[in-house]
Amino acid sequence: MTNRDDFTAAVKKAIALRAGYRCSFSGCDRLTIGPSDESPSASANVGVAAHIHAAAPGKGARRYLEAMTSEERSSIGNAIWMCATHATLIDRDETTYTADFLQQMKEAHEKVIATELAGTSRFAEAISLIALGPEIVATGEVVGTNAMEWTIRLDHFVSGGPDRLIRMSEHFDDLPRDERYVLVNALGDGRVLSQAPAWRKESGKIYVSATVEHRPPRIAAQNLKRDLKLVNGDISLENGDFATVSGIDALPQKIQLCLWHQKGETPFSLRFGSRLGEYYSLFGRSLWFEQLAKLEAIRLAAIPYGDINEEYTPFQCVEQVKSIQLLAPQPEDRWLPARIGLEVNGLGTWEQDIRLFIPERQSSNSQLVRQP
Repeated sequence: MTNRDDFTAAVKKAIALRAGYRCSFSGCDRLTIGPSDESPSASANVGVAAHIHAAAPGKGARRYLEAMTSEERSSIGNAIWMCATHATLIDRDETTYTADFLQQMKEAHEKVIATELAGTSRFAEAISLIALGPEIVATGEVVGTNAMEWTIRLDHFVSGGPDRLIRMSEHFDDLPRDERYVLVNALGDGRVLSQAPAWRKESGKIYVSATVEHRPPRIAAQNLKRDLKLVNGDISLENGDFATVSGIDALPQKIQLCLWHQKGETPFSLRFGSRLGEYYSLFGRSLWFEQLAKLEAIRLAAIPYGDINEEYTPFQCVEQVKSIQLLAPQPEDRWLPARIGLEVNGLGTWEQDIRLFIPERQSSNSQLVRQP
């Protein structure tokens, strides 16, 4: 039994990704991951998710802050990614390496990584994400199709791994239908899987054979049903009566409402909603968040959601998600401005500025990989 508030595996992976797997210590920038000689598919990681404020009180506990909660100590906000040398150095001198100094160092390094990514023409390729169900997210690409079978190469796991692929295959028939899917950022599209995915390793990469269903039907945007009009999330009035929207005028609200609802928080169905709050707690203010937000939008556009009356895609009329771009680095009053680009049935290409809702209290220890 330990009283240390250690980071979860998800937080360690998230802080490493945000740092580009490079040491955040000013002037170091050492790469902390690379190939291992143990096997063609093995990698060596010499980086450390270091605590800014110590994980526990006691001798040598640098910058320990008693006022912090256990959740705050083990959150990504208290983590900084460093090589082993500098992780040791900062815990030997808290006079020089104060908490404020380390936070500034962390923020400066992440800005450099973000600028480097945004400035390269290979950015989209470098972090083009693929999801296989809710537990597996990886960089990769679709490398071939044959009728209803997609061949997908997975390069680097952001969430999950081969063990999750095995478990998905073994328990595929037990999964809810809306968790049997493949989503591909580069395509802006996704499909329901009709059977368990098969996979193999080849030259250090994982190749997945995914048998998919046909595209679910979408309605024309002009046929979106009438709904109450919301202004800043609240019901509005016009001429003393409740205001309503329908058709094309309802489209921005339809998109925002689906993204606003956090998965598990809608009383009528715990399966409905998005995971944007969870993703923001781990990857907010980074270009990874934009890619994960796009994955969520693809899922809401392409994967049918079933209720007692019918099965439909939550967005209903969206054929393809082209882009999501954040317009501000952090939310204001829990609202995060963004621009979304879609291909819409009945409209064609459609772009709109929207606002994403970020929950006020979202645990920084949320798991991208759900535990059994």
